[in-house]
Amino acid sequence: RNFFDCKDITVFNNLEIAPRSSGKYPKKPDITLVEKDQEVYYLIDPTIVMDHNLSKAFIRKLNTYAKLSEW
Repeated sequence: RNFFDCKDITVFNNLEIAPRSSGKYPKKPDITLVEKDQEVYYLIDPTIVMDHNLSKAFIRKLNTYAKLSEW
């Protein structure tokens, strides 16, 4: 399940970090980097879009992960 593990950092691939809230998709970023000593999580979820869809993709990512910052 761990993609990379060392003393201070663990990297997960497709780790489900929150259950499905709207019944659509689970919150499951492509890469989750965890700083163990500070308990900080970095979510890396790249999107490749055409220019005309850029703002839609940006808003969708914000809506998907915004509530996690409150945890």
